[in-house]
Amino acid sequence: MRSPWLTILVFLLAVRGILELYRMVPPNAGPLPAVSGAFWVAALVLGAQAASGLTSFLLISAGVWSIGAFPATLWFIAPYTGGRYPIAGIYLLAGPIYVGFLLAHSLVLREVDGGGEIGPSWLSFAVLAAFANDTGAFYTVRRSGDNEPVDPRMTIFS
Repeated sequence: MRSPWLTILVFLLAVRGILELYRMVPPNAGPLPAVSGAFWVAALVLGAQAASGLTSFLLISAGVWSIGAFPATLWFIAPYTGGRYPIAGIYLLAGPIYVGFLLAHSLVLREVDGGGEIGPSWLSFAVLAAFANDTGAFYTVRRSGDNEPVDPRMTIFS
């Protein structure tokens, strides 16, 4: 049996990530159903944990996205009161894929076969590459002198 710690971490990050993404919806696009998005990304992550390989991961993810898209579309049609329908639709339907599906890849990447510890090595490389990219962007902005966040209401520092 695989260690559950990475799954728990990815699960928590995905739920927190979709809640933050839904908070960043532009004005006049209305609030989105954050609980529905949280369940959706949780299902994507748990589906990745249950997958036995890349093909089953993709099939499970496609099924979860299809099942999650149906109530999301119904919510978008019936009780949605905000304007800017295309923007809200992109956030509502593509947000869980962006957050949940991409984070769930870390669980699949952990299981890459090739002998030895190649899966965890690729996972470590991906995490370190993302960290280096974000750190480089941070220091580039710091060096340019623009220290203000894009929108202070959307950060944890406000």
